[in-house]
Amino acid sequence: MGLGMEYMLHKLRRNVGKTNSLQIIVLAIAIHSCVSVIMIYIHLVYYFDTHFSKHHSEHNHSNIGQIVYIKSDEEFGLNLIHNDMIKSNNISDKGWFSDHSKWIVSVNCFNNQWSLCSQILSTQCKADRSRAMYQFIPIRHDIDLYDINVSLRATADQLVEQSNQAFYGMLVYIKFDDNSHEIIRLQFPSELELWTQRKSRFHNKLKKRIESITLMITCFGYSGSVSFTDIKVSPILEKSQIETSDGIGRWCHNTYKPIDITDNLRYEPMVISLVPIHRTRQKSDVTFVTQLSMDRLIVLERSLQSWVGPVSIVIFIPLKNVGEGIQEWHRLYISKKLKILNLTHESHVNLVSGLESDEYPINALRNIAIKHVKTKFMFISDADFQPSPDFNNRFMSIFSKHEYTSRTAFVVPAFEYLESPQKEDPIPKTKEEFMQLIHREEPMVQPFRVLESADAHRLTNYWKWYYATQTYPVMGFLDKYEPYIVVE
Repeated sequence: MGLGMEYMLHKLRRNVGKTNSLQIIVLAIAIHSCVSVIMIYIHLVYYFDTHFSKHHSEHNHSNIGQIVYIKSDEEFGLNLIHNDMIKSNNISDKGWFSDHSKWIVSVNCFNNQWSLCSQILSTQCKADRSRAMYQFIPIRHDIDLYDINVSLRATADQLVEQSNQAFYGMLVYIKFDDNSHEIIRLQFPSELELWTQRKSRFHNKLKKRIESITLMITCFGYSGSVSFTDIKVSPILEKSQIETSDGIGRWCHNTYKPIDITDNLRYEPMVISLVPIHRTRQKSDVTFVTQLSMDRLIVLERSLQSWVGPVSIVIFIPLKNVGEGIQEWHRLYISKKLKILNLTHESHVNLVSGLESDEYPINALRNIAIKHVKTKFMFISDADFQPSPDFNNRFMSIFSKHEYTSRTAFVVPAFEYLESPQKEDPIPKTKEEFMQLIHREEPMVQPFRVLESADAHRLTNYWKWYYATQTYPVMGFLDKYEPYIVVE
């Protein structure tokens, strides 16, 4: 037995001696590659199983309430983040959704000490606009969540600051059950090249229950590219409160309630001298509905230049403190501006005041304007959009020739000037005249936000409208579609 073993070792030494260095290197590379592939495969199987298919419910929503457990980091034990990407043609409240910008989603392996592979979210920054991805995390009403840990890692490539307000990192919007909120900022420096982590612990001293958490990973005011990974939101809870992995979130819940922020607003009707109606007007006329802040009243002069129907306008007056109220000089200034517009008798103007420190309450203002419409139809638009001449009669002519239900919304194609128009510039009176401004050698107008946000009006199908001689249906769904419409 001993002689046999010695013979085998002698033979092995001779064979190794005949092997050149290149063969040894190739063999080592092959072994290392095989081991690496096996490790990556095992981790990817675990990764996708954990993040995409582990949690099922009787309603076949594969990720409802999914919470990822990270064993290697006790501080971030439970992660409320979902790695799903919400598609623009789908409605979901679970996962990441983007604004109108393009994001690249990839999986990068062996890039950190905490895990073998991570999901990477990357985008190209723009100097004059933000690039952002969002995630909404609602918290169950019977879970007393007061404190959270948040963290993420980021890196940048050829990032150049273009604005003194530049920001790149994550904003965490924490909403409490009393409708108040706090914002956590995790910001990274522009010269960052290696993957770097930022983390923060939010401690709620007032013990207000957290109702929801909204994340925004973003860059603004830079040129270059940024990437984010290992995004974590970990609740700090008593062990008795965590029953199962889906015991904290309330995704796909049917008890969402609208928030009435009009309690924070004060409004009053504006009494102005209105022009008598000198024409026979049918009851099915259209009211132009819009809202704007007091400092933008000047835009109405051009917007309503060719409008002959009633309007319902809400004018927002920002105040430094609640006790100020609407002052007499506010009314005098606004009344002077409105008299230029020659509004008709069925027009309605409301003054609304609120704190200037709050976000502009665009939906609340629009709803107030809608509430005071007296005609059958209303054209919901922004204050700086100018309706085409004779809009009322043209619309009523279209409506009278077809049968529509009360739930039909009529999309009004929106355009923008490439350069600010002059006051003396003529308004095109027909579609033919308008098309000349689009197709001339140096166009004067183009579809609204076609470059900044193509999805905002894509379903309108402008090329079809250019050649259409009658109405056509707008089909499909796009979450970023925001048309201007006439509704009953």
